[in-house]
Amino acid sequence: MRKLKGIHFLILIIVILSIVFTMLGCANSNSVNIPDLLEYNVNFNGERIDWQPSFIEGQEQQFYTNLSFYNNEQIVDDNLPKERVIVINTSKEYKQIFANEILIDFDEKTLLLLTFTTTYPKGNWRLKKLYKADETLYITLVRYSVQGVDDATMPTQKWIAITMDKNKFTDTKLSFEHKKV
Repeated sequence: MRKLKGIHFLILIIVILSIVFTMLGCANSNSVNIPDLLEYNVNFNGERIDWQPSFIEGQEQQFYTNLSFYNNEQIVDDNLPKERVIVINTSKEYKQIFANEILIDFDEKTLLLLTFTTTYPKGNWRLKKLYKADETLYITLVRYSVQGVDDATMPTQKWIAITMDKNKFTDTKLSFEHKKV
């Protein structure tokens, strides 16, 4: 009987270690360590729940995205983009749009606010690539989801914040990928 308990204990340890290593592997699959991100000193603030934009009165509608919902009404306007990259280089620019405070040294940093319509607002969004070619800043986000789990909702507007060292660019291109884990 004692040997049987020892075998059960060993099996339990193996199962626990397998779970821990699987969880660590999944956590690492969401991590990004790309030399381009280091070059621009990028800080992905994206999924922070404590920061969501709070617009000054009359500003929010200027940043709507097509097919998102507000007050249970869908905004259907093909003239609106499905995604936007708002580049903010000064605190004055920030204060002209947003009411909430954000702690960024605009002398050294640029704030990129990525906003887009998605049916996966609570998705596990991560920054995959950020690089500059010519005068264009390319940004790729990846959404990780668990195989077999559908977490779709009605379309909503998602906001993701990225800070980076000051850099000159005249255009931005935002793209998306989806990976199942």
